[in-house]
Amino acid sequence: MLANFLIIVSLIAYSAGLSRLVTALRQDQAIGAPIQFIAGLVGSLAHIGLMGILMIQPEGIDFSLLKSVSLMLAVAVLLVSLSSQRYAIQTAQLMLIPVAGALAILSLLAPSSRELLQLSLGTFSHIILSVLSYGGFTIAAVLALLLNYLSARLKEHQVTSLVKNIPPVESLESLLFELLSLSNVLLALAVLSGFIFVDDFLGQNLIHKAVLSILALVIYTTICIRHWRSGWRGKQVMRWIFGAYISLTLAYVGSKIVLELILHR
Repeated sequence: MLANFLIIVSLIAYSAGLSRLVTALRQDQAIGAPIQFIAGLVGSLAHIGLMGILMIQPEGIDFSLLKSVSLMLAVAVLLVSLSSQRYAIQTAQLMLIPVAGALAILSLLAPSSRELLQLSLGTFSHIILSVLSYGGFTIAAVLALLLNYLSARLKEHQVTSLVKNIPPVESLESLLFELLSLSNVLLALAVLSGFIFVDDFLGQNLIHKAVLSILALVIYTTICIRHWRSGWRGKQVMRWIFGAYISLTLAYVGSKIVLELILHR
């Protein structure tokens, strides 16, 4: 009963936020920051609450592919909503909310694709760090897309409605690298905790996940160091950001697809 209530609240909030956002962009209006903040906050918190009910069972925890990704998207929407209080990045909701809403529905309707897990506190901490870092990097990928779009439109002197509602290049770039740095610290802690707390690492076929995660960590670390030390920016660094995100997606999502849908583990 509570799960049904939370999915309804989440979808209403998501729909209201997305509808207002699309209407403002179509009518070339300023985006209502308070409305987007409340819609994103309420929608994501209800979504996270829903995932808590669906994933935490008396017999164990359900960390199946669909529910894990759904939780990550809910966290991403929450982080964007909170960050929008400092930076006007409400337009990022345009890409995140539809996916988050769809995954919330599927998570409620679709059966679990794996057995429930009994987790130690250390393993649970590793998973939470992974979810937070991936959510942060997802937002960073969206911001990189917005930054590329903004730079291209400004070069062509095309001031679209979307351009008007995106922060200046300097502010957006500053937020992007702050987010990359924070998410990279969380990723480093997730990788470290995985090696320390995850039992039977080889037996669970997690080597490929570790390699891809470490590869993403190395790339993100290089990006952050080169930016803070020498001001590295532009199209080249954006390509590296997308490359690292693909590596991280293959590590988190790709590994779950292989384990659950191919190896049935």
